[in-house]
Amino acid sequence: FVVGEGIARGGHLRWKEPLPGSVAQGPAIGQDGTVLVGCNDALFAYTPAGVRLWKYTYLGNLTVPLSVGPTGHILAFTNDSRLRCIDPEGALAWQLDSMAGEFPPLVTEDFVYVAVGSAVTCIDLWTGESDWDQGITASGCPALGEDGILYVPPKGSGSSLAELRPAAGAYVISGIVTGPATTVTMNLTGTATATTTTDSSGNYTVTGLVNGSYAVPPSKTAMIQVSSMPSP
Repeated sequence: FVVGEGIARGGHLRWKEPLPGSVAQGPAIGQDGTVLVGCNDALFAYTPAGVRLWKYTYLGNLTVPLSVGPTGHILAFTNDSRLRCIDPEGALAWQLDSMAGEFPPLVTEDFVYVAVGSAVTCIDLWTGESDWDQGITASGCPALGEDGILYVPPKGSGSSLAELRPAAGAYVISGIVTGPATTVTMNLTGTATATTTTDSSGNYTVTGLVNGSYAVPPSKTAMIQVSSMPSP
């Protein structure tokens, strides 16, 4: 048996848990403090106090460290050439075959970025469907900037870093303006600029945007009608 241990500050043992076989990868810590460890064809989840939450059994040991996203979803590459997405409750959300990753997946609130073989692929976290892929053989883990640009270290000679920018059209801003006025002009400013008008119900949509920061102030031109009165 291999023992997983929770060590408190100062080096005092808080708890320990017997685990079957050898620890393949882990531990990884979720944002809520959940402790995750994979061993002997299974993934275990514990509270910070050492109480087991669940066990998920799969075929094949982990090949790279686990990745835990901000939503609590766990992404795991296993040696049966599969990428599995396990939800925070320990159930399989989706899996993709023929995915032998050399590096841990990069997980955000909506997407999973993986470097597999000669391609870097963006996968929808909620559906498991490919959003896009780029023919780059990575030599290490990608990194994502706050501006939505993905940085990839390519393998071989040439550029030491590749930039993958989000395609125009990937982001949309929409909303509704309430009040007595209709056909209000919406002036988009920020990372990009655009102008649109609301429909008769106050709805508006701006498409073709890249990831960034925007403000959408409304404006309305008032029509004033002046009536002339004859002199007495």
